Amino acid sequence: MTRHYKHGSKRTWELALEAVRKLGGSASTSEIQSQILKTESQVEYKKTNLSPDLTTISVNNPTRLNFSQNLSARRSDSGNEHDALFKQGKGKTAIYELYDPNKHGIWEIYIDSKAKTGFSVRKLETQKPMLALIDTKQVAENYKDLLIFPDEVPDINNYFEGAKTTVLVNSYERNSKARTQSIEYYGAICKVCDFDFEKKYGSIGAGFIHVHHLTPLADIKAEYVVDPITDLRPVCPNCHAMLHKKQPPYSIEELRSKLTNNYLENIG
Repeated sequence: MTRHYKHGSKRTWELALEAVRKLGGSASTSEIQSQILKTESQVEYKKTNLSPDLTTISVNNPTRLNFSQNLSARRSDSGNEHDALFKQGKGKTAIYELYDPNKHGIWEIYIDSKAKTGFSVRKLETQKPMLALIDTKQVAENYKDLLIFPDEVPDINNYFEGAKTTVLVNSYERNSKARTQSIEYYGAICKVCDFDFEKKYGSIGAGFIHVHHLTPLADIKAEYVVDPITDLRPVCPNCHAMLHKKQPPYSIEELRSKLTNNYLENIG
């Protein structure tokens, strides 16, 4: 059933996005406003809607975090409808372009406990040269005898974690439904080094990734319900192993920083 809003079947931010498309994919605020008024001439449109609407759907605008639609961790290439524009410049001279990850890069809304909203916006730096750090032969050797992902055991009927199982190392059960939901949300790309098995190996690598539990289950002890979005993150096997090189494990941010610093030292 089609929902109806004050301006028909479209929300005001959708009117702004549609205007940018009609203007060739790039336009100023005044041009977008004129296009909307021209198209919506029979409907009362409040001009004051435009600025917050453009802010909400611009992937690189940190002010977008003032709107509830953007208070969730995600990447700008995950297909969210609110990741639609890219802002070039500031103030009245700003230009809004249809967002293209190949041109504008990949941006991320990430959890930031120090930020007022609990989230921040940043651009993900590409790390293609770091792919050389992935020792694929060693990964294959480590896991050649496994018939299941080393971070996962056969499914159970709910989202509880807690029962110990031996899979290479003494770990806790990983519920496959929680694992799948986490990967669907974040994508099958390592959150530490950005490694993508499908890009590297083709179709046989599609969907392959480990899932790391942010809170060590050994510290929790008791059985509890897992939140696939807040508790889990997809990581490649190498980074998964490195996260557990100390106890408690490194955070995603700590290991990502170490990887970046090491790369810069090697090329310096």
